[in-house]
Amino acid sequence: MDSFIPQPYGARKIDPNGKAIVPYDLITSGVSPQSLMLWLTLDTLREGNQWVTVPEDDLAKYLKVTIRSVQRYIAELRDAGWLEISKDMRTMTNCYKLIGTYEQGRKAA
Repeated sequence: MDSFIPQPYGARKIDPNGKAIVPYDLITSGVSPQSLMLWLTLDTLREGNQWVTVPEDDLAKYLKVTIRSVQRYIAELRDAGWLEISKDMRTMTNCYKLIGTYEQGRKAA
């Protein structure tokens, strides 16, 4: 049984017309569509918190890709300035902070 059951992409940030709220700068930044989907997934999972902690294998299952693909998407978002990464030393799991969420506005990379 999987412990990882997130809501659909952008489920918390949907306007009355049923559209997810995504920073325009992120869409036009040149990151791959797969990295964009990862960013949206992390944004959904953080549930209003500044940081989200989720194992890479759970992200891979949710996105239906390999763990290595998730690692590439994470690196792409980090290198483009859309993601900060920290390590939870207790669980040895990565923690992710999204840059440019609708609450904080886009910061310079």
